[in-house]
Amino acid sequence: MTRESKKRGKKVKQRVRKYREALKSNLERYEEAKRLERDRYQRRKEQGKIKSINDLTPRQQRKLRKGSRARSKKSYDKKRKVQEPVQGTMRPHSMRENSMQTPTHQNISETPTSAILTSGKRRSRRNRRKMRLEIQKLKKELTTEKSKKEK
Repeated sequence: MTRESKKRGKKVKQRVRKYREALKSNLERYEEAKRLERDRYQRRKEQGKIKSINDLTPRQQRKLRKGSRARSKKSYDKKRKVQEPVQGTMRPHSMRENSMQTPTHQNISETPTSAILTSGKRRSRRNRRKMRLEIQKLKKELTTEKSKKEK
């Protein structure tokens, strides 16, 4: 993309955003616009321009779902990026008071996803530790059995 086309795109986005804000500020106009959009959608659906996923072939369904997943992931990543704290920010007030008790390895504001990831890491570490202990126990048993056999 050229610089001019990017600028043009940004201007269009700004114009649309301002229009939508103005539209939402007037409740009557907003309700009317929503009603018109619903009518337009119904007309297009009746004309067959918009199909439900059940009317599509399996190949088209896969393509549509793949695109939907990609858009959903992009949106999710965008939200997550906004939620992540900026490095070097101050700690929350409650943590400043209990500075002696602050955990060394925890994030200041854990998002649900990072909490899930850390719990998964904990679980895998626990499983690895169990397996390591079991292997050590079996090795000890093996050595004792070998020593008994030699006698």
